[in-house]
This record gives sequence, structure tokens and C-alpha cells, in this order.
Amino acid sequence: YTGWDKYTTGASGGSLTISMASNAASSGIKWGALTLYSGSCGSFTELSCSDPNNTTYTSPSVSATCLAANTTYYLMIWSDGTTPNTYPGTFTLTTTFTSTGNDCCNAATALAVGATAGTNVGSTTSASDPTSSCDGDAHYSYSVWYQYTTGASGGGLTVSMTHGTI
Repeated sequence: YTGWDKYTTGASGGSLTISMASNAASSGIKWGALTLYSGSCGSFTELSCSDPNNTTYTSPSVSATCLAANTTYYLMIWSDGTTPNTYPGTFTLTTTFTSTGNDCCNAATALAVGATAGTNVGSTTSASDPTSSCDGDAHYSYSVWYQYTTGASGGGLTVSMTHGTI
């Protein structure tokens, strides 16, 4: 048995967690599982999957970070039990979304000419962060993202950073 739900992010990207609760007292679903996808019907890309794969009333949870703004994501709610009468049941989905600001590349802050104050307090390292060739020990973390677009005549860009400012 498979069911579908969808979640659309707002004006800013962020991190999404969806959890499923089910129990015997509410005629819950056994063998419950969740899979979160991006894309569209017929061409999905799996972002996260949780299949506790047990006979009890399960509480699977899926999470994804750095989701794009104004984008629809799909949740497949499914049961993989082997006894047909244990498939159907009720459940509750709990959704948590946290805007990540410029912690993700897809939400980079635009730089203008002049000074821009910034911080990496509360930032994280996400799976989509690239490695940096000048970080020899690969211990980069707490990344924040900025973007700069040159004018029609091009030109150079100099970025300097001192403790507490960029």
C-alpha cells in the first residue's frame, strides 16, 4: 500500500524533516516507511528514506537540507509488511521546516560593492557543499554562501575577511 503527500517550500530554502507516528490504539499502520523525493511524477530523485522494517508500529522520519525555495517535494508513505491485513492503518505526519538563510548555496546572499557584514554563527556543513582545494585537511565547516555579479563592463573582485567581518 502506498500513499502520497507533498510539501512546498516558501520564499526561502531550508531544511525539512517529516516524521510519522502510528500506534495500535489508533488502528495504526504497521511496517510504515517514508521516502522523500524531489522532481516530478515519473522522474523523481530520492532525497531521504526511512524504513524501520519491523512488525511494530513504527515512527520513520526523513530529512533533507538545502532545499530550494518555492519548490514542491513529494513524500511517499508506504508499508512493506508481508501480511496483507497489517498494511492499512492510520498515522500522523509531523513536518518541521527551518529556513537556512545563506547556509546553503542555493540561498546565497547577494553582495554589493562596499562592505557586507556577515556571520557563520548557526551555520552548518551540508552534503551539497563542495570541497575546497586550499583546505588541505578537509575540515571545512560552518559554511555560508555569497554571490556577486559583475556589471556589463566586467572588472575585478577583491574579497578580504577579518575576524568577525567579511
